[in-house]
Amino acid sequence: MACVQSKFLELYPARSRLSALQCLIGSVQSTIIAAALERERNSWKIRWDIHLASLAYWCICIWDCI
Repeated sequence: MACVQSKFLELYPARSRLSALQCLIGSVQSTIIAAALERERNSWKIRWDIHLASLAYWCICIWDCI
């Protein structure tokens, strides 16, 4: 992976934009794979339960660390 990144950095020297582009592409790929594997519509709904609370707690902790 480092070999591929070094070639990209030679062609595209803006490191922060390259990182953002890689994150965006990874997010799109993950969304497509998740949509293909989980086809039940009810599993995509956000419900008021422990999963939402844990997601909110995780987001608060991550933003607190930044």
